[in-house]
Amino acid sequence: EYFFLPHHCKLIGCLQSLHKLHPDFDLLLEAVAIKNPDAIFVFVEDAYSSSTELFLTRLTKSAPSAKEQAIFLKIMSRWEYQALTKCMDVLLDPIYYGSGITFFEAVLVGTPIVTLEGSYLRSRVVASGYREMGIYDAPIANSNEEYSRLVHELIEDDEKRISLRNQIL
Repeated sequence: EYFFLPHHCKLIGCLQSLHKLHPDFDLLLEAVAIKNPDAIFVFVEDAYSSSTELFLTRLTKSAPSAKEQAIFLKIMSRWEYQALTKCMDVLLDPIYYGSGITFFEAVLVGTPIVTLEGSYLRSRVVASGYREMGIYDAPIANSNEEYSRLVHELIEDDEKRISLRNQIL
């Protein structure tokens, strides 16, 4: 209730700073949105409203379904951010940039992150973290199609998502 998030649907968090979301990631957002039409994407606005507006304009063209399913929250304190992370059913690791601190914050509350493991260090942090934790059935994709499929499976299969959450914790 604190964040006024809807209770009737699954929440897909993309809580990275908007500048970390490469335009190629929009295609993944759209694929995830189409496979999960009842889910809501949760984003955090940028400190500069013009950056948020540019991102929304970009989504209008490249990921219209994702934009229609999106909620944007104001920038918040670290404690609020960690609480928000716990509210998400699943988090999305953006391509190219990757999650570092976000991964560690998600692990603290058990929220699974779906990742597309790339060739460079910055896109391998989440996958490496899962391996270091001994979670070998983690949601690590090798292709865009697998990424959207893994998100869909975690959204649709409560038992699988809860099991992964418990393993992470």
